[in-house]
Amino acid sequence: MNDFPVRSLQQLPIMLKSLRRTAGMTQASVALRMGITVQALARLERKAEGLSAPGLIKLLGIYQTDLVLRTYGDDERGDLTADQALDW
Repeated sequence: MNDFPVRSLQQLPIMLKSLRRTAGMTQASVALRMGITVQALARLERKAEGLSAPGLIKLLGIYQTDLVLRTYGDDERGDLTADQALDW
């Protein structure tokens, strides 16, 4: 089991594409299971701003991946700025 922290919205599409590839799935097979077009999935893998929370949970379920929310201390903040935190 691995953790893949996503600390900005810009990281999410990259992570989603990586999860799909790691699962050995094509965009077509994932789109079919999601009930969306391949083009819509490709857009989400480029820019995930239109992805709803239920859609994210469904997509992660397809990839057999859990969503875990974890607090962290000041020394673990990485490059997350206050503005980025507010964007979430």
